[in-house]
Amino acid sequence: MPDIMNDDDVPAFLKGGNEIDLNNLADAEDDDFPVLEEDDEPAEDEDSKADADYQAAKEGEADNPRGKPGSNSGVQAEQLRAFIERIERGEEEKKSIADDIKEIYAEAKGTGYSVKTIRAIIKLRKKDKVERDEEEQMLDLYLWALGMA
Repeated sequence: MPDIMNDDDVPAFLKGGNEIDLNNLADAEDDDFPVLEEDDEPAEDEDSKADADYQAAKEGEADNPRGKPGSNSGVQAEQLRAFIERIERGEEEKKSIADDIKEIYAEAKGTGYSVKTIRAIIKLRKKDKVERDEEEQMLDLYLWALGMA
C-alpha cells in the first residue's frame, strides 16, 4: 500500500522523539501521543473567552470596554430603543394591513371572482405600459418558439 503522506506533510507536533508510523495508526501505543502535564494549561480559544466575558458582563465585573449591559457606552440607548419600537409598530401595522387585504381577497372570492386573476391584474397595474408591452412581446415570442402561439 503506498504512503498517503510523506515526511514533509507530517505536522510538526507529530515529529520528534516519538515517531508514529502513519500507515499503522491502529498499532500505536498510548505513550506514542503527546500528553499535557498537569501544570500545562491548554490555550484558551476565542469562544471560551467570549463566554467568560459575557458571564462577567452579566455579573457586573467585566473588564471590557463596553461596560455593563444597559450602561451608556457610546450607544444612545433611548434613541436605539425608539428606533426598535418604531420598527415594531410598523411591523404590527404591516401585519394588520396584510390581514385586511386577505379579507378583501376572500370577499372577492366569495362573490365569484377569481383571486388568481385579480392578483395578476394588480401585478400588471404596478407596471407602466412600456414594461407591460415588453413582457407581453417576450411572452408571445416564447410561446411562438414553443409552438404554443
